[in-house]
Amino acid sequence: MYGEWFGRPLDNQHTIVDVSVENGDVLVLSFNEGEALHVWSPQLLTTDPYQLRIDRADQVRWDWYSYGSPQVEANHQWIDHRVESRDSDGLWLVSEKGHRKSRRRVSDDVPAVSIASWLGRVGHDRD
Repeated sequence: MYGEWFGRPLDNQHTIVDVSVENGDVLVLSFNEGEALHVWSPQLLTTDPYQLRIDRADQVRWDWYSYGSPQVEANHQWIDHRVESRDSDGLWLVSEKGHRKSRRRVSDDVPAVSIASWLGRVGHDRD
């Protein structure tokens, strides 16, 4: 999300199990281990067999439970990035990871969301 990896490359395998829209403009992707990705006002969504990409959004939030632990509120974690402002030099984001908040600048060409299927691509390259 906005150029930050969730976990390490190839560390996790997430499978989308449901897609819905809430409140008219919040795209919700639900995943196989109870994770959810909420994307507010998504724009410029592209897909191919190896990637889902959303170029712009007002806010993105990844929710999950500590892996290997019961899915109870005490184990709930999240990462949230909200666009505070846009200008000719890029975006200012307000980010929250758990209860820690920060503010950072990113280039306007960094996608709001990029989900890649690296394993599928590696297997395809061998054909």
